[in-house]
Amino acid sequence: MAMEHIVRHTCRFNVKNPQHKKINEVLANLNTDVCKSKSQFMIDAIDFYINNFGKESFVTVKKSPVEYVTREELNKLEEKIIREAVIAAKDEMLRISLGAKEDKVAQAYVPEPSQELSRLDEEIMDDEIISNLAMSYL
Repeated sequence: MAMEHIVRHTCRFNVKNPQHKKINEVLANLNTDVCKSKSQFMIDAIDFYINNFGKESFVTVKKSPVEYVTREELNKLEEKIIREAVIAAKDEMLRISLGAKEDKVAQAYVPEPSQELSRLDEEIMDDEIISNLAMSYL
């Protein structure tokens, strides 16, 4: 197979379109003393165009792959969830044990949700990584 290194692209011209008609006339009457071949003429023209306008203008840039959550980020999130669950469980156990006595004085001492829990809530709400991932699914 001597042609394995050859790549083919087709090009159609609409002779009712003035721009296409002009290009077709040039290609049909190409002076082979000046240009080696029609293919080389088009390659030179396209190469000139790319060099003068920049490849970035014409080539689709592939998007970077989707960023995944790292194991470290998952471990940190797991630790936060466990801390929150422990704090919530302690608060609930205290509330239940004080409520079981049905003593209004004891119920007055039921602690408000801990400041640590509310701080963690704010921290989770402001977590940039989670926010970005959530927004990417919208």
